Amino acid sequence: MNPDMATGYPYRKRGQEIYLKGRITAIVDVFDALYNRRIYKDPWSLEKIQILFEEECVRHFDPELVDCFIENIDEIVEVQTVYSARHKHIFCRNCSAVV
Repeated sequence: MNPDMATGYPYRKRGQEIYLKGRITAIVDVFDALYNRRIYKDPWSLEKIQILFEEECVRHFDPELVDCFIENIDEIVEVQTVYSARHKHIFCRNCSAVV
């Protein structure tokens, strides 16, 4: 991570000072927001998401974790698909509504 770009909110931590769980959560949270339909936006394609992560990895994300994420994107999508199918009564991927 580029230490000049990271603010480390709220404690000004940078790079490896940020807990691994936090660095992973940052990637997963952005992926979830982009990959899934929301009331206010359509889902992004995996290709578009991958491009965003590659472009933003130095500024906003741990580059090593981004590489790992991209290498495993198919498995990540599969897990999300299985989880979504099991919990359709809670969340509808197509409309972002509780059903």
